[in-house]
Amino acid sequence: MALVLLVSNLRLMIENFKKYGVLICLSCHDYRRQDVIYGSILYFLVPCHLFVAYIIEYAAAQQARAAVARTESKPTQSAKSGQKHKELQSINTTWHMIALAHGVNASMNLAIATYVVYYHIYHPGIGTLCELHAIIVWLKTCSYAFTNRDLRHAMLNPSNESVPEIYKTCPYPQNITLGNLCYFWWAPTLVYQPAYPRTSHIRWWFVAKRAFEVVGLSIVIWIASAQYAVPLLQNSLGGMSTLDLTSILERLMKLSTISVFCWLAGFFAVFQSFLNGLSEVMRFGDREFYGDWWNSSSLRTYWTSWNKPVFHFMKRHIYSPLISRGVPPLLAQLTTFLFSAVLHELLVGVPTHNIIGVAFAGMIFQLPLIAITEPLSRMTSINGKLVGNLIFWVSFCLVGQPLAALLYFFAWQAKYGSTPPHAESGYALASPGRMHNHVHQNTGRMVSKPFHTRIEDILKHFHSLCPPLTRRHPRSSEQISRLGELVLRSLPFQKSPTSSNHKNDDHHRPPRIRVRHPLPRPYILQANPFMKSYVIATLGLTFINSLWHGMRIGRFRKAAKIPYPTPYADSATLSAAASDDQKLALHRFNCAQRAHGNFLENSGTAVAAMIVAGVRFPLLTAACGLGWNLGRIVYAAGYTSSPLGSGAGRLRGSFFWLFQAGLLGLTFATGASVLGFF
Repeated sequence: MALVLLVSNLRLMIENFKKYGVLICLSCHDYRRQDVIYGSILYFLVPCHLFVAYIIEYAAAQQARAAVARTESKPTQSAKSGQKHKELQSINTTWHMIALAHGVNASMNLAIATYVVYYHIYHPGIGTLCELHAIIVWLKTCSYAFTNRDLRHAMLNPSNESVPEIYKTCPYPQNITLGNLCYFWWAPTLVYQPAYPRTSHIRWWFVAKRAFEVVGLSIVIWIASAQYAVPLLQNSLGGMSTLDLTSILERLMKLSTISVFCWLAGFFAVFQSFLNGLSEVMRFGDREFYGDWWNSSSLRTYWTSWNKPVFHFMKRHIYSPLISRGVPPLLAQLTTFLFSAVLHELLVGVPTHNIIGVAFAGMIFQLPLIAITEPLSRMTSINGKLVGNLIFWVSFCLVGQPLAALLYFFAWQAKYGSTPPHAESGYALASPGRMHNHVHQNTGRMVSKPFHTRIEDILKHFHSLCPPLTRRHPRSSEQISRLGELVLRSLPFQKSPTSSNHKNDDHHRPPRIRVRHPLPRPYILQANPFMKSYVIATLGLTFINSLWHGMRIGRFRKAAKIPYPTPYADSATLSAAASDDQKLALHRFNCAQRAHGNFLENSGTAVAAMIVAGVRFPLLTAACGLGWNLGRIVYAAGYTSSPLGSGAGRLRGSFFWLFQAGLLGLTFATGASVLGFF
């Protein structure tokens, strides 16, 4: 049987080579320089949201630690109980703001990355990597926030079974450190724990073998996709456009083989090679990344075994909390699949710039399949499990992935054709597919128009592509159009070969051109909407920072029993304090007030500098603004944690002056740029 399969596949490979030749080309790529730039920026900026979550958790841990210390300082058990009740009431109001800050931070991570990938990264491969990275960091950020929330609750309400045994090796809040967060950032898991099982040493030979497997399988997937999958998808466009069901079914059956092959190779490369290699480098002990999903007798078994990191996240943070709150299991399962369906649509629809709901519908369709196959898996006879496994493989190989790939490829070709949109200086001008492509009369495949036809199309649509430029600079646009017409007449165009023996006519790739639109300096605000979004996000963080300062003052005012609107506790009030705890509360109130006053003194300058400098240097401005906000948080937290009669703790956050000076320098540089000095 194995020999028959080998010979059959060799015959198909020879037939493919005779029909299409070698389609693999190292120098032929479809990505733009802008795709690589935006992808690199996202790769480095997306993890910053994980460190923002650390800052939020650090502030929450400091508050919880202070609450426990004040409770333990009471001499009697009844006094401790009363103090504990008072502290919990005070903390609960602040924790709503902590939850809001975590929600805003995580949402900004996913929203900004999704916006950039959808509107500014054309290549679906680069877009998929960026979107996948953003989703992984988003899931890790959510798990970090949820788990530390539970650990805070367990610390304030201790019991013998409140935390697992392994957590006691790194009790809360000792786990709130940068080293602990960085390990979780790189660990091959989506569920946060203060401590993980670790191995004793790194086997570098094991890492080298896993790296070799990842590289080798990646090359195999690329060759299989370019040589076999792409021609099948291109040849299916005629049947899709005319809804020829026979042709579509034939293409699906052909595509199912290469689809399953690429998927299995990708699965092995990621879950067996990459994650195990990364686990070895991180000395990560728990390496059960998948189960024997290929033997699944029901769809439920498949979804709980093929991707264990995602399954553990869904169970730990979505399904189990819903069950513990009394939600029926069926409704909890539906909610979990809805959440997963949205993530699948983001992961597939956003990089392909076609949110058509196929991935979402595919995930929702799993629920009735689970209802059908679950009773079969419970049968004692082998026939029921065999039928369930057969249903799984049919839905997986024939109806699932090949059909989804076909629909998304058809939507991509209908929107873009085979040519990426023109983009210069941050502009993504999505050209319709009909401008660059047409359907071949004989084969029904989508092929590119000749070079001179594309030139004429671009000249015809020049005014519609750039209406702001043509309105503000009509003479410039007329000159560019005349220049384009002169270039069109002077180019030595050659007619496309029409003889029947020209086999590669359908695969003709005309050279691409770029229309560079001059942008005057006053319109530089329009140049980089992605970069500006980070500046706007930093300004929003400054507003949240101000609210946080105000809420701290209210909490310290209440603890010190200072009536509003008294701004500070004077020396007479401090001297009349009945106990050291009361003096410490008055001191902390004064420090919080002064920290807020210092924030207000400097925030106006910082915000104005962010607005101005963000015009010309959005990325540097966002980085300086983020550093300034972090410095202000450390400044305020250190101020209130200073010993009685001292405010030296505020010096920990004095590094915010460096970022404020940077913002001031960027502001002057923006003015010099607008004036034309550089």
